Amino acid sequence: MEKLFQLSIIMRKRVRFAPSPTGPLHIGGVRTALYNYLFAKKHGGDFILRIEDTDSQRFVPGAEEYIVEAFNWLGITFDEGPHIGGKYGPYRQSERRAIYKQYVDQLLEDDLAYIAFDTPGQLEAKRNEIPNFQYDASTRMAMTNSLTLSKKETEDWIDAGKQYVVRIKIEPNQTIVVNDLIRGEVTVNSSILDDKVLYKSSDQLPTYHLANIVDDHLMEITQVIRGEEWLPSAPLHVILYRYLGWENEMPQFAHLPLLLKPEGNGKLSKRDGDRLGFPVFPLQWTDPKTGEISSGYREKGYLPDAVVNFLALLGWNPGDDREILPLNELIALFSLEKCSKSGAKFDYKKGEWFNHQYIQLKSDSVIAGLTRNLLLDVNSGLTVPQGIADQVRNDNNNDKLVKIVGLVKERVTYVKDIWEQASFFFMAPTTYDEKTVKKRWKEDSAVQLTELSQVLASVEDFTAKPTEEAVMSWMESKGYHLGNVMNAFRLALVGEAKGPHIFDITEILGKEETVLRLELAIAALEPQNPANIMQCKSNTELKTNFLRLLQEEAAHFTQSVSINNGDWVVKGFIDIAKNIYTISVDTKVISKIMELLIFPGICAFAEKNGFKIMLSKEQNFYPDITFIDTNGNKYAVDIKSTYRKNKKSVNGMTLGAFTGYFRDRKSTKNITFPYNEYIGHFVLGIIYTRSEDIVDERKIYQLNDLQNITSVAKDFEFFVQEKYKIANDRPGSGNTKNIGGVSNIERLKTGNGPFNELGEAIFDDYWMYYLTNEMAKSAELSNPFYSNLNQYKKIKKID
Repeated sequence: MEKLFQLSIIMRKRVRFAPSPTGPLHIGGVRTALYNYLFAKKHGGDFILRIEDTDSQRFVPGAEEYIVEAFNWLGITFDEGPHIGGKYGPYRQSERRAIYKQYVDQLLEDDLAYIAFDTPGQLEAKRNEIPNFQYDASTRMAMTNSLTLSKKETEDWIDAGKQYVVRIKIEPNQTIVVNDLIRGEVTVNSSILDDKVLYKSSDQLPTYHLANIVDDHLMEITQVIRGEEWLPSAPLHVILYRYLGWENEMPQFAHLPLLLKPEGNGKLSKRDGDRLGFPVFPLQWTDPKTGEISSGYREKGYLPDAVVNFLALLGWNPGDDREILPLNELIALFSLEKCSKSGAKFDYKKGEWFNHQYIQLKSDSVIAGLTRNLLLDVNSGLTVPQGIADQVRNDNNNDKLVKIVGLVKERVTYVKDIWEQASFFFMAPTTYDEKTVKKRWKEDSAVQLTELSQVLASVEDFTAKPTEEAVMSWMESKGYHLGNVMNAFRLALVGEAKGPHIFDITEILGKEETVLRLELAIAALEPQNPANIMQCKSNTELKTNFLRLLQEEAAHFTQSVSINNGDWVVKGFIDIAKNIYTISVDTKVISKIMELLIFPGICAFAEKNGFKIMLSKEQNFYPDITFIDTNGNKYAVDIKSTYRKNKKSVNGMTLGAFTGYFRDRKSTKNITFPYNEYIGHFVLGIIYTRSEDIVDERKIYQLNDLQNITSVAKDFEFFVQEKYKIANDRPGSGNTKNIGGVSNIERLKTGNGPFNELGEAIFDDYWMYYLTNEMAKSAELSNPFYSNLNQYKKIKKID
């Protein structure tokens, strides 16, 4: 009974994958491991991971961990290995030195191997002397080895510490037969084989040839399934099994066909992937020496199931036309007999097709979860604004993402493509595809979309079906062309001619956002070529051009500052612009715009001082901003304005809109908000970042040095003095710009009192220049402030 039990253990199928930790795992190695895994699971056997780290000079730190992580991602599990253990360990060859040494000694003792002392220089000299030199029976007696040296000389050299190798002693003219499960019987004459090195004294480690034979025997491997590149070594391995007395227990061999370049001429290499833009490694790899980054299937956006299915069919087929085969089916169908003998072209386009198919097969919730991880991963390569990442993070159930994925996943090849296809669900378009505009935006589109926005605003149930019914009914009643309206509608919502069913889009966006995007598009696209804002012929045109500017500002600020609920800023801009219809461009509107333009100053201050920001919109448009410190204490931020009407119906702006203060929600204690930093960001925003010939606008948000910002505020004071000839007047000086006995410059510096007249003067010049310069950069600017600003730059030596 015990013998039968032992026999059953021996007959159990045991296969191994034995990579060297010399770098990233090639996709060809992954396929080899996969075939071993499928074979083992098909036969109820064991799949072993063995790390063959005998090449100490090529060992790369982190490579072993990379191998384990790659197979964990692919779902290919091992039954034994260095990371999980097993009764046949150790599973790293570097930890098995003593085991190998006893078999080296056995071969030496049986005169089946010998010690060689030849130096690299001596070997190179022989290669130069003898064409096609090979260390074998025909040359070994002319070399420096234990066959040509006496026993005592050999021992003395070893005792003296001279480095040596142990070579196998192959007898010539012997017939070596390799039985291969894929290729059949392969016969080789031993005369073509050289005396391979089996052991090196320099690191006391065997070479691959000896180590893998010893390990395969001791680990009771029954089938050696490996790449075709090892076929020339198979006769040597057969000889080693014979020399060690294990010939009757030798495992079966199966040498898999190579993975070829996509063109079919030669073995697949990393250069092919670099050339054609596809990965050849399962995971991204960073070379620890050079820092070079190589792409991986995981980071590219492949699903592991798709990679496994794709690789399984490169060199094997199930015998029919089936292509989509989940892992359990691959296991059931796999057999070595159906493996091809010839190499398989690496059709990376087919790999993309598999990935697309598997994305469709996965549930929306699974793909949404993967998408969420990508959107929150700062190293994903996706450009996701912080505000949107926060939205995704706060959506614990992925409700919105699941709906979006269900609409767009049929259009994507990789999971990360979902952001490209669906980003418009999170961000209103700030630009519109020129080709689509030219083709889809008609002369009457603005009028039709204005009417459409009113129809949509009246729909109570904003889900897809009732919304579509209302819109279709309206178009039919008006006799509008379906294509014209719907194409312009899609352009307004998405920014280009793409996306799922339009009423599925509106359901996710919601009524308010849908109507808002229509207004944005109308403002941005009508008229097509906005003129200098100062030359607008009508109030409507003024609003159109102004709204375009506000839209750009909103997009800029929400992407430059890390805030929660950043969409409030966008809607706030639009809220302002709507008022232009009735009150034109008086400074009440400008004052509100001012608050939005200095808002980044608030955010910059908060982030610098370790606060988080929460933002919400109130009905009267003014923001309710809350700062949260590291201890969770909340502070309100007041930036409310007061206005004073004069005979010209021009409203001034109090300095309170500039300075603001913190108010502890738990007490009446006020925390002063630094005036210079606040006004400094405002000045940077107007003078520096929005002028066409000044440095990149984003640099404003990189200025964290309070001294620099204070300096800018002083420049602002200097400009006011130069421009308006306002000195630091003393109370009662009679200056017409002096208010309440206190000079305006003093007010500017201290933050006390009203800012009305000076504010008017600044707005008259700054905003007229600002708007004309922004809306007509290529036009001649007749505004006299343009030359004044240039003069100011010269005075201050501003580049």
